[in-house]
Amino acid sequence: MQKIPFVLTEWQELNSLLYAPLSATKRVQYTCLAVSINYIVLGATSGSVYLFSREPCVFQQLIPLLEGAVYRAQISPDEKTIALTTVRGSICLISLKPLIKLSTVSAEHLGERVTCLCWNDASSEVYAGDETGKISVTVISTFMPNGIFQSPSYALMNLDSTIVQIHCTSSLLLVSTLNRCYICDTVLEQYKQIGNKPRDGEFGACFLKAPSSNGKLTVDSKKPEPISNVKPVFSMSKEAHDTDDQDCLPKVYCARPGSRIWEVNANGTVVKTHQFKEALAIPPLPVYKPYIGKLLKLKKQDQTWPVQSINFTQLFIILDKYLFSYTSNGLYVIDPENAEVLLWNDEFPGTVMAQIINDKIYLMTSSGVFHCLTLVSVDCLIIKLYDKKSYKECWELCQILRPLLVNSITEESCDIDIKQNDDLCEMLAPIISLIKSNYNSPLVTMESGMVIVNSGEKDFKNNLIPLSDRKLEERQQLDELEVSFISLNTNGSSHSPSTHKKSKNGVAEANNILKDSTSNQRITEATESKIESDEMSSLQNTISNIQADLESLYILISSQMKPDMSEGHLEELIKQFIEILDDVKKRYEVSSALQNYLFEVIRSAELHYYNTLLENIPIDLIRDAKNQNVLEQLVKIFININASKYLECPCSFPYALFDANKPCEPKFLDIGRELLRKLSAIERDNLCVRICNQIPSMWRDYLPIKGYLKKRLPDILLKQCLQSKDSDVLAMILFPLDQQQWKLVAQVFDSVKNRRCASCGKTYDVDQTCSREFTLDWSAIVNQVIKKQGPNSAMTFLFKVEENLPQVVFDRSMYQSIIFSTLLNHHGVKHAIELDSSHAEHNSICSPEVMRQVVQSVKKDVEETVNKDALGNGPHHWGMRYNLATSTCPCCTLSLQTPVLLGNNGIALFPCGHAYHVNCMIQKKISRCNLHT
Repeated sequence: MQKIPFVLTEWQELNSLLYAPLSATKRVQYTCLAVSINYIVLGATSGSVYLFSREPCVFQQLIPLLEGAVYRAQISPDEKTIALTTVRGSICLISLKPLIKLSTVSAEHLGERVTCLCWNDASSEVYAGDETGKISVTVISTFMPNGIFQSPSYALMNLDSTIVQIHCTSSLLLVSTLNRCYICDTVLEQYKQIGNKPRDGEFGACFLKAPSSNGKLTVDSKKPEPISNVKPVFSMSKEAHDTDDQDCLPKVYCARPGSRIWEVNANGTVVKTHQFKEALAIPPLPVYKPYIGKLLKLKKQDQTWPVQSINFTQLFIILDKYLFSYTSNGLYVIDPENAEVLLWNDEFPGTVMAQIINDKIYLMTSSGVFHCLTLVSVDCLIIKLYDKKSYKECWELCQILRPLLVNSITEESCDIDIKQNDDLCEMLAPIISLIKSNYNSPLVTMESGMVIVNSGEKDFKNNLIPLSDRKLEERQQLDELEVSFISLNTNGSSHSPSTHKKSKNGVAEANNILKDSTSNQRITEATESKIESDEMSSLQNTISNIQADLESLYILISSQMKPDMSEGHLEELIKQFIEILDDVKKRYEVSSALQNYLFEVIRSAELHYYNTLLENIPIDLIRDAKNQNVLEQLVKIFININASKYLECPCSFPYALFDANKPCEPKFLDIGRELLRKLSAIERDNLCVRICNQIPSMWRDYLPIKGYLKKRLPDILLKQCLQSKDSDVLAMILFPLDQQQWKLVAQVFDSVKNRRCASCGKTYDVDQTCSREFTLDWSAIVNQVIKKQGPNSAMTFLFKVEENLPQVVFDRSMYQSIIFSTLLNHHGVKHAIELDSSHAEHNSICSPEVMRQVVQSVKKDVEETVNKDALGNGPHHWGMRYNLATSTCPCCTLSLQTPVLLGNNGIALFPCGHAYHVNCMIQKKISRCNLHT
């Protein structure tokens, strides 16, 4: 069962409170969100700012402005100033103390969309970045409260692309663009690029301050120097800025494509790359909402979840030690210290903005819905519910999230009637006592086999991070192993049979001990007498020795990996790694309780090594490699990282992928492609086929390399490709087949349908295959044929499939795709239209005049009466699928469905999802979206 250290909770419905000031009007819509310790600020389409107190959430004041619709807002750390940007590119500073008033308007970015705002720690400077890559700083004037002088605003630098995120700490500024990430020294007025590998897309970056020896975050005592009054232009630094004390500097985390995050030191040097694609292959954790009174329902823990390749578009710090990110499809909380995903959630689609305050996450969705979530450890949540006397909810959570505790307390002997709250309180008392003792404590073990921690920690509320959230490689795994080890011995011969035979009196006595004021000492004495001290010591020593031995492996990886390594160096490195790992495996003849642990730590070391190696290996080294042993090892490593579920028949032919999802792009695809080219050139096609069988999407690259798209594909390869379920591959191989090969296709599909090997004909081992049927996504295959061969060829392909595979049923979306693509081709537009049968809700808007013309035209074409309502709210609009980002026009803030404004012109829809009344655009002389471009 997946261990759940943290959950997200939502204690109240925030939307009704925030929308109270707008209850009298529907014209004004909120556009952005900013949160600080004491305030919530919402920008609006009217240009005004709505100020709320945060806890409790109460409306305070409306701050009217005349600079245009607000686009972004940020509150200064000292909560004296609000910085905001408008859709026109103006930067406004609003003073909150001592009086609320507009103090500064900067035109540094006028005409451009400002994408990011960030305050420095001293609240003396606010940095802004726009869509052109320009970054400016506005300095808070000493005389600003008196309104004597305007705050100066200067351009600092012009980077390569749109600014995605800015983060500031002390004198350092971190800037992430669409292509690169930069770290800037505001004192030296220099900046340095992080890493050498560019990317294309929105990726976040942030600082994470290092904790000091006393457990508190370090704060640079040296006050950062303000930007000088002379306009500075930062220069590119060729060398890293050397600093004496690296330990005091913050770490930098930069998102990379494919669920990766770079860990970088403050000098801009990439220390390591964290891979989270496999770590995200866990079920989403639902948000617990006590105010609804709905029971928390977890996904099936034994259900297989696919790996996730996502881009962390923003990175934030939560609880001073974890990373938080969001996409339009999910929320993610990551432990960067241990490279683990604590949880992710998919209940808030369309999230466009997030703000973090301590353990609170404030969200705003594209539809204007707000949420306030709290990240809390499971133990603290249980304690909180117990203290609020919500005993029923507390008991339910204990059963769901802490079943080990519940089972240990109530094992075999509890027949208490728990219909009343008093009964639940009595049941919960020992569990609560155990949880409270489970913080920063030495280990002891109960008779049931449950490990208990007990240090006499008195201040529970100030200790929010439980023991299970320390280094997972060490403490958490040790705890779990001790539980299984002791449970094993309890059921074995090393303990007497009477150990399990506990009476009701025994449990009652245990409960009394837990409630006693001296329970900590009594539990220790009771449990230590049940465990042989030498066994426990031996277990801990073995775990420590394994970890110590693996340290040499990590040192080897970090010290020897070099981007300019030679073939000989690479061979020696691989050899050393295999020797060290084999030595660790052979050295320890561990008990069955430690087998899982040993497997996990070794597998973790392997994955770290494989990913680091492929990150650093030069492509030219593979291209020029002469050592076939090195090539074979690289093939093993590439397969090991990317291979999905793979089963073989005894005849060595691959099984069909019954329960596999559509093959996704593998990690280090450029490495895989170069391996296929090299192996094909030296006639090692057996290794190429091995790669493709275990990573089916690689057939896309291998078939063109061997020229099989222009010549007949061998029958053996045809059979293997047919089982890949990759629509791109199937479109490649099926379209050019002759009649004889189509018969072979029918035979293969018949064999697979009846669970027989496509090569030898033997029946599959039923235990090794999924109960689901083998199905292909024919819509995706046809769409690929349309793209590469055109709609006419796609229609010919459909006839071939129907003739040779009569059991295949085509979805109507395939015919619609062909029809629309053909229409475009007739008008000289070579573009494939892909329509699918998804059930996503989309809007359509049609002006009255245009709707009348469309109805007449369709009626003339099909000679049938057309219901005009279908043109106003159907999933397609003249062949185009879209989803509006908002239902109001950004110009007039009225509904897009306002008949008088639709007139004969209708609306204009931009690729970003925003739509305008055409009449409004004509009046305002707008030619592009002012919110997104």
